[in-house]
Amino acid sequence: MRGPRTTALPRGRRLVLQTNAGRTNRRKCARPLRYDRRMIKAACHCTAVRFEITEAPAWVLDCNCTLCRRYGALWCYFHGADQSMLISQPDAALTDTYLWGNKGIAFQRCKICGCMTHMTTADTLRVTFGVNARMIPTLDPATTKIVQMDNSHSGVFWTKSDATPRSSHHPPMPKPGPDDWR
Repeated sequence: MRGPRTTALPRGRRLVLQTNAGRTNRRKCARPLRYDRRMIKAACHCTAVRFEITEAPAWVLDCNCTLCRRYGALWCYFHGADQSMLISQPDAALTDTYLWGNKGIAFQRCKICGCMTHMTTADTLRVTFGVNARMIPTLDPATTKIVQMDNSHSGVFWTKSDATPRSSHHPPMPKPGPDDWR
């Protein structure tokens, strides 16, 4: 008989196993494994859509594309092996999906309060999960680096950063005029 599968924990983290009844149990686990209270919690305004993350992101992305500018999102990303940092993810039934443009990115918002909570890529070769860092109430803006991505090719951002914005991989668009809703 094989022993239980183990996962390396970040330094200073204790593993707490919980049963469906919520009691601590070191042998069986009917619910997913969870870290102790030092893990990072993120949720929408009504708290229906929730995430648990092993550690705070070191940086967040401020994208000024036509969508992200409207959403007001600051994204922290989890690709490939980094997705193991997402201890729990919300039930898809709690969110509505918006697929933009070439349908390569699915933006998720809470069905109840409307907060833009996360995004996923449709690319199965490089799956990316992005959490809107504004859903993390304990995230310290003084210690989290803001990386700006100039996807609108305008150089205009609502956030301030000491670094030069990254150039975009999106094609340039003409500057918006007075009758343009972009």
